[in-house]
Amino acid sequence: MISPPTASTIRREVHVQPEDHLALSVFVLACCFSPAGIVALVKSIEVCTVGVRFRAGDYSGALESSRFAKAWARGGFICGTVTWLLVAIFTSGYIVFIYSVINEAVHEETAGNSHGFHYSSHNLKQFNM
Repeated sequence: MISPPTASTIRREVHVQPEDHLALSVFVLACCFSPAGIVALVKSIEVCTVGVRFRAGDYSGALESSRFAKAWARGGFICGTVTWLLVAIFTSGYIVFIYSVINEAVHEETAGNSHGFHYSSHNLKQFNM
């Protein structure tokens, strides 16, 4: 006896490529915190179409690299932003301090004279007075 053909169902999972966070990684590398930017960039390249994981069919590995790249890029952005803010605060504090020291020295020097010139016996001898 011949059995009738059976319908077989082919199941195929289609995965969408995870986000690679490449632009954020490059920004962090260039502007914020280079060590974290390098790690994020490497992981981003693993995810993107020229990378090895997604093209090889390793969707879970590509997803893991995507999450890793995002975490490192965000961490580098936060570290870089905090560093730049601290540098700006300390630099402005230093400038204010130097300005106040210079301003105080100028005011001490010109305390008795509005023109900034002290009349001493040495200065008067120069002009034969």
